[in-house]
Amino acid sequence: MSRPSLPLGLLAGLISLASCSCAPLQAQSRIVRPQGAAVAADDAEMAESLIAAHNREREKAGLSPLKPAAKLTEAAQAHAKDMASHEKMAHEGSDGSTPAQRVEKAGYPYQDTGENVAAGQTSVDEVMTSWMNSPGHKANILGDFTEIGVARVLGVDDRPYWCVNFGTPWPKLDPSKAPKQLVFAVNHTREASKLPPLKSNKVLSSVASRYAKESATAGKFVSKDSEGLSPFERARKDGYHYLSLGELASSGRGTPEKVVSSWVEREQQKASLLGDFHDIGVGYATDDKGVPYWVVLLGKSADQ
Repeated sequence: MSRPSLPLGLLAGLISLASCSCAPLQAQSRIVRPQGAAVAADDAEMAESLIAAHNREREKAGLSPLKPAAKLTEAAQAHAKDMASHEKMAHEGSDGSTPAQRVEKAGYPYQDTGENVAAGQTSVDEVMTSWMNSPGHKANILGDFTEIGVARVLGVDDRPYWCVNFGTPWPKLDPSKAPKQLVFAVNHTREASKLPPLKSNKVLSSVASRYAKESATAGKFVSKDSEGLSPFERARKDGYHYLSLGELASSGRGTPEKVVSSWVEREQQKASLLGDFHDIGVGYATDDKGVPYWVVLLGKSADQ
């Protein structure tokens, strides 16, 4: 006995914005085969064609191409098989997982990630047309991502289930160079306001580094170090006698330029960057997922 035809469908989810849209399309007759387990159809030719189709759309929009990422592909394959096995198109996995959780489970450390899924479209051209005609899916395809993983799995009655994962990984910065790069970015901002540059201070740098590392280990910013001292108390204990001392911190922004830009956009942080300070110390560390933690101390020494 044949099963009733199901409508084509698609879902788009951009994890960083927590958005999801659904757009059912016209019903279409399908090839009917005996009931059975889902059959994988993630061949290299299909994957190459689907990635190329995404990059053609990005090229039209003046965007850089997406590069294939094995971990994103792994997450996409797992979810496409899950949808096919349960004959259900959804961002939520049968185990209750979210797209972000599946990407993390696959071992992909990301700044941003998004997911498009679809069911019923029988070719790369057909599924791409569906997605590009849907604002949510199009936004993902043309989103601020750098990598991609794709999958298609045939379920019962040869119904195709599609999944595409988008991602931007955390940049891998040289820990010995990252603090200097942030100092440069800070001084570039001060120069634009015709303010003198800040000088790197060894004590402040050591203190900032200590708190960045301990914050990364804890997975959150710590207000006191392992000895129970605040950054201000630690700086004074380590020999930096200050008239004034300020602190800035940032997590989840991968480059020095993005960190400084985020502070400039906030009046209080901007006031600190452009404040009456002479010295600076920068700490940089990453947690086990690659998430960066930045700590900056701005000081005006009493010894000057």
